[in-house]
Amino acid sequence: MEVTEQVELEERRIIMALSQVYVEWEKQTEARGEAIGAERAKRSAIEGLLRARFGEIDRELAGVIPRLMSLESDEYTRLLLNSSRSELLVLP
Repeated sequence: MEVTEQVELEERRIIMALSQVYVEWEKQTEARGEAIGAERAKRSAIEGLLRARFGEIDRELAGVIPRLMSLESDEYTRLLLNSSRSELLVLP
């Protein structure tokens, strides 16, 4: 009987530990998903502004997107609304 109780107690501890690990994993996965969603939304906004200003996004303009992605939304919006194509292409 005592062995059975010890086994049950150990099983409960394992289940609690696994539950805690699962909850943490779930939180991390959700946070990664939100970050990916935000990045996609940012990329979509940048691409939309580029298309609105310049029509098709060619290879040169596509090369500017990663640099714009590193900026805050107010910065890249200002640049995309006020900069010429040639000014965008020389962004650091």
